[in-house]
Amino acid sequence: MFMSGRLAVIELGTHTARMLVGGWGAAPGVLRETLRDRVYVRLAEGMRSNGGRLSGEALDRAVAALRGFRDRAGASGVERFVVIGTGVLREASNGQDFLRRLAGATGFRLRLLSGEEEARFTASGVLWALGMGKGPFVVFDLGGGSTEFMIGGEAGTEVFSVPIGAAVLTEAHFAADPPLEHEIEMLRRAVDRATEPILKPARGASPRLAGTGGTAVTLAAMLHGLPVERIDVSTVNGLRVEKPALTALFEEMRRLKVSERARMTGLDAGRAPVILAGTLCIMQVMEHLDASVMTVSLSDLLEGILMDQLKGEKHAS
Repeated sequence: MFMSGRLAVIELGTHTARMLVGGWGAAPGVLRETLRDRVYVRLAEGMRSNGGRLSGEALDRAVAALRGFRDRAGASGVERFVVIGTGVLREASNGQDFLRRLAGATGFRLRLLSGEEEARFTASGVLWALGMGKGPFVVFDLGGGSTEFMIGGEAGTEVFSVPIGAAVLTEAHFAADPPLEHEIEMLRRAVDRATEPILKPARGASPRLAGTGGTAVTLAAMLHGLPVERIDVSTVNGLRVEKPALTALFEEMRRLKVSERARMTGLDAGRAPVILAGTLCIMQVMEHLDASVMTVSLSDLLEGILMDQLKGEKHAS
């Protein structure tokens, strides 16, 4: 059986690179987390004005992040790494070249997940963490460059990935700080075009809604008064975000500059530039589902992949 604490799962996403080190705990089906880390890499920064290409500066940030993860995990005894790419890496015109250069600079073999794979692994991590069984449910992961949905019902599950996320929407629609009314309205319309067709059919079943990703976790922390340094699976998993409170928080943040938002409890400086776009995305998801509450999970894609890898090691032993 694979020993606890010897496997690191790393995700290189649009806005953030993240790492989870863990293994099976003493009890069956329980994961033991030994290290969690994240770095803001901002891969989408400047991409719109660069013809849809990831920049050399983005590559430098990604290389630094992965090398830092390798060193920190290696110091704790990790010998095996699973490194995956998501989000804007699927959309960038030079995405494959970017990955080849990244592999050459770090020595990592990086696998680019499809949107469907990302949705399934994420839902696996969320459903496990929240103890959610069969549908009806909607699990979504709002990232920097894409949003993945798994919709569960009596007929089974469907997965969707749409190329909208907090970072790419901010880059595409917000020029003023704070954003102007027409910029907010254009962003709202972009979100509606991408999400309404896939969410409206699920509305009638009154599905339970679970959200994950940096925006969802941050909003839960902000609404529950949880400082950034106290955000972890034990404090976040299962927190509820109610629609009226979320709407009120959005109305407060939309009038603040990025520097002013960054001083709010639960929001760190690296996410402050994109939190407004991410919040609007989640508000529209709740609107299309007629959902009054969202349950939040910090456990997500990383846990889903970690469990998949550990099960494979167990079966192979």
